[in-house]
Amino acid sequence: MWIEKAAVFLKGYVVICAEGHFCERFLNICMRRGIYLSNVRRLGQERITACISIAGFREIREIARKTRTRVSITERHGLPFLLHRYRKRKAALAGVVLFFVILWYLSSHIVGIDVVGNERIDTKEILVGLRECGVYHGAVTNKIDDTSVQNRMMSRFDDIAWIGISLKGSRVCVEIKERLDTPIRVDADVPCDIVAEKDGVVKRMEVRSGKHLVALNSFVEKGDLLVSGVVDSEAKGMRFVHSFGEIYAETSYKKSGEYTFEYIEKIYTGQEKKRYSLSVMGKELRLYRGEANPFEKCDVNEQKNEYKAPVSFLPSVFVTSKNYVEYKTEKKNRSLEKTIEFGAEELEAELKKEVPADAKILDKRVSFAESENGVTVTVEYVCFEDIGQQRVIDKTELLEYDINEIK
Repeated sequence: MWIEKAAVFLKGYVVICAEGHFCERFLNICMRRGIYLSNVRRLGQERITACISIAGFREIREIARKTRTRVSITERHGLPFLLHRYRKRKAALAGVVLFFVILWYLSSHIVGIDVVGNERIDTKEILVGLRECGVYHGAVTNKIDDTSVQNRMMSRFDDIAWIGISLKGSRVCVEIKERLDTPIRVDADVPCDIVAEKDGVVKRMEVRSGKHLVALNSFVEKGDLLVSGVVDSEAKGMRFVHSFGEIYAETSYKKSGEYTFEYIEKIYTGQEKKRYSLSVMGKELRLYRGEANPFEKCDVNEQKNEYKAPVSFLPSVFVTSKNYVEYKTEKKNRSLEKTIEFGAEELEAELKKEVPADAKILDKRVSFAESENGVTVTVEYVCFEDIGQQRVIDKTELLEYDINEIK
């Protein structure tokens, strides 16, 4: 229905008023000659109104003269009349053309990218990776190969377990599933050993299946066999079992760094300036004059907000606010104790990122050694954790087992 209305609008039509004694004859001749009239209405005994196309109006002159009917135009509708009305307004015409060009461009190009599901991976890194795969603001939507983008992104980011690319109008929604750092578990019906996942001193063993091969307070290295899944007995002979249990050990995490007594301290002057900018589809518009960085030395605090239109084919508008805080630098010296304290705090923050969440920290050891330019600080965490990891038994390598040791 709307297609027919659009076609009528593009061709244009007029509303006519026909007056005379033979209006019915006028209508009959029009129908006989294939001239289409719509919305025919009678206004009294000798007057009617109707809608007719521009081409049809040109053909009714002879019919009107033959039937002695006076025909006049009361209304004009459609694109031809609209263009004729504004034919001298070139700016308005150019604006209409520009509007349709922009509408076409926005409906066929990417105007927004939404990234959801990522926690450890920074959104900026994902957007950089997507750009290398051909997904960026302004890219043609029908040229995006979802499978190719997924494969390339998973090859680029090891932490991505799954990625989904979906196109909603002119916006691309990227859903990320990150890999979980879960221990390797072998199915209960599969024979396996338990090996050491890292170095440590065994402090407690809770073995429910399999033969343990290490003693308490013994040091083991990563990859050492802790519990064997090959069991030999006089009653049942040699058999394979699924080793199951926990091997708790004291482990060590250590970090070192060199720190000098002389350091650079920031002294803030209290001067601040803000810079605002707009960006649409990757194009930035500065809302300030002069240089972007107003100070020689400063800290920059950036905040970026996205504003979405209620319709999907319109691009997102990003408003970026950068706050520049000026500071000056001054060389200062600190004591040995302060240098050690500063280094220990910095190294401890790095160590906490490496220690597993389920590990219990038993002790923290800080040591140092003075050098020519400063001091070398070492921080060590002593932890208590399960270091056992299941490993499937390769039966083809059975000869490597020392059966006498298992007994």
